[in-house]
Amino acid sequence: MATYDPQARRARTRPTATSPVDSLLGDAVDESDEDPVVDDGPVDLIADDPVDGEIPVDEVDEAAVGEPDTGGADAAAEPERPDGEVRPFETPPVERTDEHADRLHRLGLLATVAAALFVLVAFRRRRRRR
Repeated sequence: MATYDPQARRARTRPTATSPVDSLLGDAVDESDEDPVVDDGPVDLIADDPVDGEIPVDEVDEAAVGEPDTGGADAAAEPERPDGEVRPFETPPVERTDEHADRLHRLGLLATVAAALFVLVAFRRRRRRR
């Protein structure tokens, strides 16, 4: 370890112009354009194009705007989509069911361990009284 110098600079190889991952992308990579094109700023295309299931702001019913939120179970439940599509950051119903079953199993195991400890403590106290 006497020759080890933590401040030494090692010569590193330069990355290649084309990445091996680029071949996996297929036609998505345009190799003719070497310089990336940078826009002047973000374009608000999302506001013009409504997402599936959303009602554009122009078509919102005037009476529905003033209705109070009920909260409760209806607010927690996700609306069912007719196409069955799950958007990003939404938990699919199957995964919610799996998490619920897992939680029930964990609580059952905790209750079983607590009951076993209670029986052992009661048995020990009973033995001491004799």
